[in-house]
Amino acid sequence: MDYTSLFTVDNIIKGFAVIGGIVSFIVYLRTELSQLRLDVTQIKEHQRLLMDSIQQLNSILTKIAVQEARLNMIEKDIDEIRHGKGLVT
Repeated sequence: MDYTSLFTVDNIIKGFAVIGGIVSFIVYLRTELSQLRLDVTQIKEHQRLLMDSIQQLNSILTKIAVQEARLNMIEKDIDEIRHGKGLVT
């Protein structure tokens, strides 16, 4: 086998080009992976904030429902007093 044809300048340049392409692809993938990790971290933070907001909204809606029930009972008592059914103490 003739090794002079294997190690020509043309083959050496092609080899470096392939290796350079592989290295640049790996660097690109690492950059994309780190960006994805950052995006996932931000999404988790936004999700946590959204869950906190939903819990606060749930608490507010529960308080409003309880107040509405109390107002309904007060209106019922007032109606009973108007009709002479309730006692004022």
